[in-house]
Amino acid sequence: MLSSLSFAAPQSFCKTLCHLTSPSKALRNLSPHNSAASSVNEDLLGFFASEDREKEKARMKLTYLRVAGMLLPMFLCTASCFSPLANAYGSKTAAGRIPARKIPHTRTNPITIELLNAGDVAAGAISAPLVDPKTAGDCVLGDTQYKIEYPGGARKLAIEARGSGDVDVYVRRGSLVTVEQDKILADFRSDSPQSTETLRVPNFAYSNLVERGTYFIAVSNCGPGAADYTLTWKAEAPSGNATIDLAAHAVEVGSVESPEPGSCRLGRSQYFAPVFLDACGDALFWSVTIAADQILNIYLRRNAPVTVENGLVIYDSFIQSQASVQNVELFLDAPGSATLFIALENCGREAASYTVRSIAGVADGFPPFITSVALAGKHLNVAGFLLTGGTVLLDDQPQRTLPGEPTSGFDVLIVKRVKGKLSPNQTVRVTVKRGVCESPPFLFKRP
Repeated sequence: MLSSLSFAAPQSFCKTLCHLTSPSKALRNLSPHNSAASSVNEDLLGFFASEDREKEKARMKLTYLRVAGMLLPMFLCTASCFSPLANAYGSKTAAGRIPARKIPHTRTNPITIELLNAGDVAAGAISAPLVDPKTAGDCVLGDTQYKIEYPGGARKLAIEARGSGDVDVYVRRGSLVTVEQDKILADFRSDSPQSTETLRVPNFAYSNLVERGTYFIAVSNCGPGAADYTLTWKAEAPSGNATIDLAAHAVEVGSVESPEPGSCRLGRSQYFAPVFLDACGDALFWSVTIAADQILNIYLRRNAPVTVENGLVIYDSFIQSQASVQNVELFLDAPGSATLFIALENCGREAASYTVRSIAGVADGFPPFITSVALAGKHLNVAGFLLTGGTVLLDDQPQRTLPGEPTSGFDVLIVKRVKGKLSPNQTVRVTVKRGVCESPPFLFKRP
């Protein structure tokens, strides 16, 4: 069980980049930062609520995201368990054969290409699938595909299709969307069984920045019956907020302007996430991947945004990047709660665009648990899970406790000479306390 391990273990297992148990202030004397960055960071100082409020927020997220405690190593070891998908951060977008809903027929009609500008609305119709129109066993790729010119940069490509039936959307860079061996050849897709499809890229499945270039959008009809549809797209700018709350499984996009020669610049937006650890091992933690089109430095700070004061950056931890992709783990290794902030710094010659991919993880800590209590001669044997190192309490009074031999996979604790202290048919409340974690009560009646 994970609760038998020290929560500091993830540092040794995953060589994490973030160690924020001590909130001490650190100063990094850099080349002068641009005044624009300083003024933005001064605005951040009024952001905070009280620590109690932050703790409550962390507990709320812990409730929403709770999973089995055995998932902890998977979430923390990002490099092995949550590495980006193949091509996720490549410089080029390579189309793959997407396992689409069944498209069994060969196209006979020629493809019509229509230019679709951002914000315009296209309308079209697609014939019914080849099977009985009362069922939706296969799909038909429309005869019209829409050519768009996407500007690239720190934006999201947002596409929406609305149909009278079950329509899907497929997108491909530089070439038409095609069907090969019953599979769609495309870069991105949105193929729910609904009549409205909304696709935003980058997203959690496709987390690379969308390159500037020509893209083709195809619409398919999965029936039943023929479908009319409308289609529109736009390039969504990133949030301009000074602080952005990371979502559990999401991707944010952003940019850092180019600094003045010989200086560095902090990004206008910082990203924050609540973390939590209680004494029994319940925890909320995050795995964050930052990918940029050039190398960015990363600052981390606990319970306050990273700021610039008199040309100095105020932070708790600094990661000088050697690559354009960095994984950062946000967690506490001592009981408590906090809000951890991430700031990105550009020291290059050009503006930088980036994505921030966030994964929230939850660990369930397990307190001691009693499965049985029995007298063995004069002594009381208490058996259960996670009892090792614990103290037995009878009616909330601690007893001198000795370890027993594990039996059938259960931990055993022994309290000597209990029989004489209890009257026949007397009932006592038995609990086991390990550190500050206490088991649920077990009612024992002396025979």
